[in-house]
Amino acid sequence: MKAGSTLKSQDVWMKKVWTTAKAYRGKWLGWCMGMVGLFWFFGSANVWAQQQVSGTVRDAASGEPLPGVNVVVKGTTLGAATDLDGRYRLVVPSLQDTLVFSFVGYETREEPIAGRSVVDVRLVPTVLRGEEVVVIGYGTQRRVDLTGAVAVADPAELKKLSTPTLAGALQGQLAGVAVTSSGAPGETPEVRIRGITSFGSNEPLYIVDGVPVDRIIDLNISDIESVQVLKDAAAAAIYGTRAANGVVIITTRRGQRGLRVEYEGSVGAANIYQRWDVLEREEYQALMNEMDANAGRPPAPANDPSSPFYVDDVDTDWQDAAFKPGLMTSHNLTVSGGGEVSTYSIAGGYLRQEPTMVGNAPSFERVSLRVNSDHRRGRFSFGESIYLVHTKTMRQETRHEESIIRNTLVAIPTLPIHDPNRKGGYAGADANIHRAISLNVVGVNNLIESPVDAYRGLLNLYGQIDLFSGLSYKINTAVDVTESEDYLFVPQFDMGYFFTEQNGTLDYFKRRYVYWLLEHTLTYDRVFGRHHFTLLGGATWEKGNYVHTGGNAQGYANSNFKTLEAGSNPNKTVFHWKSANALQSFLGRLNYNFADRYLLSATIRRDGSSRFGRNNRYGIFPSISAGWRVSNEPFFDIPFINDLKIRGSWGRLGNQNIDDYATAAVVNTYAHYNFNDNLAPGAIQVTLVNPNMKWETTTSWDVGIDATLFDARLQLTVDYYDKTTDGILVRVPIPLSVGSTENPLVNAASLKNWGWEFSATYRGQRGSLNYELWGNLTTWNNKVLSLGYGGEPIYGFASITQEGGEIGAIYGWVTNGIFQSEDEICRDATGATCRERGLAYQTPGTAPGDIRFKDLNGDGIINDQDRTVLGSAIPDFYYGWGFRLNYRQWDFSLLAQGTYGNKIFNHPRRMLEAGFQQAYGNAAETVKDHWRPDNPDAKMPRVIYLDPNGNGRDSDRWVEDGSYLRVQNVTLGYTLPASLASRLGMVSLRVYVSAENLFTLTGYSGLDPDLGDDGAQVENDALFSRGTDTGAWPHPRIIRAGVQLSF
Repeated sequence: MKAGSTLKSQDVWMKKVWTTAKAYRGKWLGWCMGMVGLFWFFGSANVWAQQQVSGTVRDAASGEPLPGVNVVVKGTTLGAATDLDGRYRLVVPSLQDTLVFSFVGYETREEPIAGRSVVDVRLVPTVLRGEEVVVIGYGTQRRVDLTGAVAVADPAELKKLSTPTLAGALQGQLAGVAVTSSGAPGETPEVRIRGITSFGSNEPLYIVDGVPVDRIIDLNISDIESVQVLKDAAAAAIYGTRAANGVVIITTRRGQRGLRVEYEGSVGAANIYQRWDVLEREEYQALMNEMDANAGRPPAPANDPSSPFYVDDVDTDWQDAAFKPGLMTSHNLTVSGGGEVSTYSIAGGYLRQEPTMVGNAPSFERVSLRVNSDHRRGRFSFGESIYLVHTKTMRQETRHEESIIRNTLVAIPTLPIHDPNRKGGYAGADANIHRAISLNVVGVNNLIESPVDAYRGLLNLYGQIDLFSGLSYKINTAVDVTESEDYLFVPQFDMGYFFTEQNGTLDYFKRRYVYWLLEHTLTYDRVFGRHHFTLLGGATWEKGNYVHTGGNAQGYANSNFKTLEAGSNPNKTVFHWKSANALQSFLGRLNYNFADRYLLSATIRRDGSSRFGRNNRYGIFPSISAGWRVSNEPFFDIPFINDLKIRGSWGRLGNQNIDDYATAAVVNTYAHYNFNDNLAPGAIQVTLVNPNMKWETTTSWDVGIDATLFDARLQLTVDYYDKTTDGILVRVPIPLSVGSTENPLVNAASLKNWGWEFSATYRGQRGSLNYELWGNLTTWNNKVLSLGYGGEPIYGFASITQEGGEIGAIYGWVTNGIFQSEDEICRDATGATCRERGLAYQTPGTAPGDIRFKDLNGDGIINDQDRTVLGSAIPDFYYGWGFRLNYRQWDFSLLAQGTYGNKIFNHPRRMLEAGFQQAYGNAAETVKDHWRPDNPDAKMPRVIYLDPNGNGRDSDRWVEDGSYLRVQNVTLGYTLPASLASRLGMVSLRVYVSAENLFTLTGYSGLDPDLGDDGAQVENDALFSRGTDTGAWPHPRIIRAGVQLSF
């Protein structure tokens, strides 16, 4: 058998793969499954016809199996790669050959076969010698040479979670990366790297295989090879104007020599297990009658036993009626391989998350196909990445911009679910009989539809040539096209008071976004004695085009035809607009290493953006950092410290996340005027803009220590960071007489963020037991330095953002007990006699049983001037921890994360303990202990229609401790012995079960303390209402079972 013949046969198979794929483009999943069968059949035949060697490759320090290790027969191109469990199987010419084991981050090892059929090896981590490599902007670097703050995530841990997006999988995994997420399928979590730097977008920049991308939910986590997070300016400055919020660099899996087929599939169920204790029918009716009686009103007919409309045959539990288990399925198939010249990886994925609420509730579905290949001939190398993805998301809509969760909690028990006599078939509250504004959440979910279909194709091509020793040129180009179609269809229905639709409406939207990238870079890497230089220079051009078309129509007698043309009302509206942006950049970087002891890095980038006016279109963003590897000094002699590095950095970053035409005035071309019954055409400028608008600029510095101890078993990292952002864009008020429809944006505000980061990992072994313990902790402090002209505070939902304070501090009145008698209540609105008696005037309707509020300014009157900061929505610290165990064929892992010290304004509890007095909604069980003359020690105030004292106003009554500890994931797996897997024609087979959101320890009384970005569903930006829970979608408990196999 000639060396390399196996690889040549695989090249033939590659051609067949591409031929088949071209013929069956639309049936890629079926093709992949067919290829699995063929590879299995022919691969097994080859194996049994020749001599084979198998084994397991493990980490010498931790004992954990190592996936992706290259195993090659020395002196040939015959090779294979270990699977997810570190197992390999290889056909060899002779049992007297030698195997070469190589893997990034580990020492290469040669192992003679010596007649054995099973060869197990352990690789020594090269971190002891500083060889571990991480991906940085436009290149790679040894981890010990890093002088910036870079965090590396473990893709294997990320893939254990069922979340469809990388952003959600990062929660609790890395120091300095705070993630808050919603439990609704298809929602993208909020990621904050070292705080908030803007009043606009604070999302980090995502780079996938060298291409900036948005909609990170489109990325299949199973395709990921590595994840690096650039946290400080020194690490991120190479990306200039888009790096102020941090950078997440992602590489996807590439092919390796030798054929490899992998499949992973799982199925599970998600269930919203959290419930709020609310009143049943009789309790609800009694409370409403007492509320009406205290206000001198007769009871509502539905609650009056003497009325013919009294409800005594309905007692709907809306939480049980609305919530349901949602099926979750995931399938991923990867075929990879190649020879000495070319390698390839073809990966297909399918994910579906069904709704955890009945009807057209949030759901998510994704189908993806990725093709990566790399080729090298002499000095030339080139390759491509092709990614095709289709997602279908069902959005939650109530037509009233309110939380469906909160509406479920306050829905009245005297309302049935169905009513065949009402249009649409669902019941609704009657304004006279029930008096309640109560949404039928089951009905609205089944009738209203709001799906989003998105199709995306990303093509990335690169080419590189080694010009001469140390100097290489690379060209990188990409095009990213996204087309989406979505609509909101509301049929005719009658669900009672406040919730009716007489016409039927359709809002239709179609969007198309095209992004182009072209990059040229030169890299010079040379070593002169003890001096190691790496120089990078480059130029990039980017362009984006966005087209948005939409329309509205009315008049839909049925739901059969959801098109604009089908609307019977002739008054249809249509809009169509386009926008474009461009970015031109020049960049450079110097990395210098002297004797593996003294490290220096300097970066500069000049960006020019079309989004800014000509006066401020260009910006320069520099950084500099240095490191000292103390452990490599001749005088350093501490045996248990393997590596010790001190580093520091400074840099400046920008933010260009503004609208494409923010510096261009809007002109109304229909400003016509009537002159003597003659219509004269005219136009007028309707917005006042700021032509001198410029970049928001973040200046940051960082000091850190990296240490490796006890023969690389313990790794520690400590960082202190400080970031100040100047020129933040805010809208400055101008007189109405100017005639502008909105206030202009001005670079007027500034923010400061600072804090500490700690992370540690310990790996050990006890006999057959290998274990790893890890944890991280992050503190984050925030201060508003300036809000611009006049420094006027920004008010949110029960929150305030003011100079000297933090963004979105919880704000309101301070309670001081419950009035027990008339003598305790001031009746003088002037406050004159109040002050003499030490009392304060509240409202004309204040009575015994109402809440007393503190007169903080001492003027004898309770008003807006008595509000104050009630707590911080920012935790004292975020944290995450976990451990991994491997015992023979068994593996177990646990991940936990949480926050400590933050406050939450619990708006759902306010609605359940006070809001019912406005809208006759349901109430919490806790309200039963309310004040009455015979219950003066009650925890709750009196109940009375319209709440004349404002007991439900923004106050510390609704502020709770939001600290929590959540067991995010628990996984138990079993790997079939290699000998048994081999008999089945496979290299490895692993089965596992996992539980997510298993339980949460918290003192918060709401459904979920992890609010996510939808926690503050208010008109004002959620940024300024960070601590408000207005009905966040709770995280479901997810139980899954899955299988991983390779052959």
